[in-house]
Amino acid sequence: MIIFSLLLLGRKKVSPDKMVEMQAKIEEERQALEAKLDMEEEERNKARAELEKREKDLLKAQQEHHLLLEKLSALEKKVIVGGVDLLAKAEEQERLLEESNNELEERRKRAEQLRKELEEKEV
Repeated sequence: MIIFSLLLLGRKKVSPDKMVEMQAKIEEERQALEAKLDMEEEERNKARAELEKREKDLLKAQQEHHLLLEKLSALEKKVIVGGVDLLAKAEEQERLLEESNNELEERRKRAEQLRKELEEKEV
């Protein structure tokens, strides 16, 4: 279980629910450790150190999760400024530009056609 927990933390894809579950498991193991009176002192210290390391890793994962949520929120605020969705506005401008380019191309074709007709009449 310890290796699995560390692998999860190493990949940094731990959901908030999983973090709470892991914290509860750490606390449960800590209480079980304290309850074992027949365990050698050295073994208890080693197990305690392992639990503390797992707890620190979990805390770090929780902090990183919180930081990522803050970054996501900041990005969302940058995308929506003054009630205007900048992505939608950019898409609309791109559509209008495409329409303008199409209209300009049609006018060029029409001008070329008129020029050819004029040349034919002059001949």
